[in-house]
Amino acid sequence: MRRLVENDYIAGEKEFKGLYQPLMKLSDHVNLEIGRYSYYSINEQKVSDLEKKNQTLQEDLKQATKELNNAKQSVSSVQTELIAVLSIFAANGTAHRSRTDTAAKFLLTAFENLAASTSGSESPPKLAA
Repeated sequence: MRRLVENDYIAGEKEFKGLYQPLMKLSDHVNLEIGRYSYYSINEQKVSDLEKKNQTLQEDLKQATKELNNAKQSVSSVQTELIAVLSIFAANGTAHRSRTDTAAKFLLTAFENLAASTSGSESPPKLAA
């Protein structure tokens, strides 16, 4: 740069015409770098936003998993209690079969269906006659 100014000064040019072309190239390079930085900055912000969203979703997933496990435990507890109650009624119903034949069949069928559903059986439930 200094040489261009000195050469123009020695040549007697006061407008430094020799600087025009190098300064235009410099301006082009600076503008290209500004564009590249802007593009990088925008993408960096997008990545940052996605990381924040990912962190929020991970926390939501952990919370939902905890709630699901609690619900599974509650369902298992209710099924166990229901099996116990149905067992009592089924035993009582079979002891007095002559009076409560239809009720006993219904309770036994319900008990069998519930027992099958808790054991992981894939067979469809039976209907009481």
